[in-house]
Amino acid sequence: MFAYVPLDLILGGGQARFDRWQLPQELMNPYLQSSGWVSFLNSLSRYIIHELLVCVCREGHEALGVTWDGAFSLSDIWLCNGGVMINPKVPCRNYDEDGGRADYQSLHYIISTSFYDFYSKRYPLYLDSLLYELETCPAARRQQHSFVTFLVNHPSLISFTDRVGIYASTSTMIRQLPRYHRQILYTLLNIQEYDSWGLAVEFIPDLNSTYKFANVPRYGITLDSCLQFGRNYLSHFGTFTSLLFAGRCCL
Repeated sequence: MFAYVPLDLILGGGQARFDRWQLPQELMNPYLQSSGWVSFLNSLSRYIIHELLVCVCREGHEALGVTWDGAFSLSDIWLCNGGVMINPKVPCRNYDEDGGRADYQSLHYIISTSFYDFYSKRYPLYLDSLLYELETCPAARRQQHSFVTFLVNHPSLISFTDRVGIYASTSTMIRQLPRYHRQILYTLLNIQEYDSWGLAVEFIPDLNSTYKFANVPRYGITLDSCLQFGRNYLSHFGTFTSLLFAGRCCL
């Protein structure tokens, strides 16, 4: 017999949802006012959100083609035997755009209200990006396998170790591409909306030591250069504290 535990019961009673770290001085931007504290979703929170997105977006929308019209609440989300399911009493029907939009709105509300860190007065790192995707996702993408895969593996839901593995595997895959395909990839990555990423790291001493050599930036302004910076930074930390934060503070 399976035991179903509603999510509101799990998150109630002071259940810890975040890990908090105080950034060392060398990882802080001296031109920005900050308390120095950064919060991250802890392993339980990452697991819950991941499984919730899998349940609604992967299994519901994509695989089964059903929608709940956004009618589920926190108490209707059940954890059972290592997974998440929606209360069977919540009616579902064949998927359409209106139902998908309503489900995304409910997901946005549940995640935004349940995982806001009142101590640091902000969302945990990258969670606002996930909420933005839920809020602005075009209707045509909600059943796309590639988008759902991105959503359920969003950067806010992966650990430092996962991030290092992603950088390593991405670097290996790019190096193994034939030159022509690699050039196509660089063309796709080198779009102007990412051309200001260097400003985010230039004033942070520990990141700047990798970003510049002899006070000259080593990297270009485009996204593939940003990815290269992330891989290089994770390969040789400037300080021990970087080990704790690099995977969370770099793209």
